[in-house]
Amino acid sequence: MDPAASSSNWFGGPEGLGDDLTNKTLGVCGFGRIGQNLAQKCRVAFNMRILYYDAFHVQHGVTGAEQVSFEELLRESDFISINSVLDESSYHLFGAEEFAMMKKGSYLINAARGPLVDEEALAEALTSGHLGGAGLDVYEIEPPAFKEDGTTGPCDALRNAPNVFLQPHIGSATTAARQEQQFLAVRNIRAVFVEGRGPLTPVNSPLNPKL
Repeated sequence: MDPAASSSNWFGGPEGLGDDLTNKTLGVCGFGRIGQNLAQKCRVAFNMRILYYDAFHVQHGVTGAEQVSFEELLRESDFISINSVLDESSYHLFGAEEFAMMKKGSYLINAARGPLVDEEALAEALTSGHLGGAGLDVYEIEPPAFKEDGTTGPCDALRNAPNVFLQPHIGSATTAARQEQQFLAVRNIRAVFVEGRGPLTPVNSPLNPKL
């Protein structure tokens, strides 16, 4: 067996090597608690330049983080992490036009909500070679649904793309994270029913009875 061919299949990429994070530019789309935590880690560990876009005014303590327009985030970032909320205005926030604006060879990571990304358009950007790769933990259809032809989601083109990493919405699947989720649920129940002071982490803050 040709060692060079074997290493290429093992490590991925045309030369069998991946891209480094050090001194690259991270674009964070959605700069809430999770986005800020990610940015802080990447800045400290890899000396990454941090750009962020957020539709809301946010307070943060991430040293050196630069607020930019959405278009600038797309054009300047080597890696883009989506950490946005999903609503009517952000459905398919990343589509064919946005992928075309991203740097050639850049990477997209979505661990927020699946419908923020147009999966068919992403598959095209990956197979064409415009994007270097993508990592997804969420999908437009969850749980993956059976189609009439017997296949399952995500879309066939995305599943068959050569430069994508797919995992089934298990980014938080650690013992500590799951235990903290349970503890937080108990603290919320206690705050409402025992202490009478309202939920600690309402999903619809400010409170909206329609949700």
